[in-house]
Amino acid sequence: MRVKAKDDTDVLIKGNIYSLIDVKRSGNWRQYLVETECGKRLGWYYADKFVLMDGKDLDPTKDYMNEQKDAIPEVGSIIICNVKTYRYLIKGGKYRISSVETCGSSYYPMYKIKLEGYDKELWYNNKTFKLLSKKESRKIKISQIFNKKENFTVDFKKRMIEQFDNKNKKLFDILSKSATNDKRHVYDPIDWVIKKSEKNLDLRREDFNEIMDMKLSDILERYFT
Repeated sequence: MRVKAKDDTDVLIKGNIYSLIDVKRSGNWRQYLVETECGKRLGWYYADKFVLMDGKDLDPTKDYMNEQKDAIPEVGSIIICNVKTYRYLIKGGKYRISSVETCGSSYYPMYKIKLEGYDKELWYNNKTFKLLSKKESRKIKISQIFNKKENFTVDFKKRMIEQFDNKNKKLFDILSKSATNDKRHVYDPIDWVIKKSEKNLDLRREDFNEIMDMKLSDILERYFT
């Protein structure tokens, strides 16, 4: 569900559009798990921090999430992986569904899916995967025609880090978190990333050579503007 921030906070920007992706009860009020338009999760917020897209206030006691029907996955649909749980799948990566099996009951349907290039069956739910809207899917189809084609197939031949659209931005992001981690023991930030915090990316020290030779100002200008 898309909403607008009512006021500026330390994190939220007044007037910006955000998505409510999960809900939990807090006394008589509801708290929502909030996500940016680009898929970055910001944490849990009360409903009074937002307004509906038409500018009306949200009812803090109302459960808006349960009023919406869950998106139904279909063969050919594109989804975004929201978690690091699955080997070979990148958090934030886009994949195309190759098969869907409906399970459960008509009242509470459940779905098993397979992805192109990945034969393992996965349980589909809105927390683990985000199903792109029809509008988002149309934009991708148009982009596929006029721009460089995007690959939505799970690629086992490439190392995980090579599958990111912006490899160096990802490396800088995880390296900066490692550098401020006080639990690194005797490891330097690069070794800690390789050995512990991001083992699934199959990183090597030479992956960091390019960004280590850059000035901080160049990194910020190239990857964060």
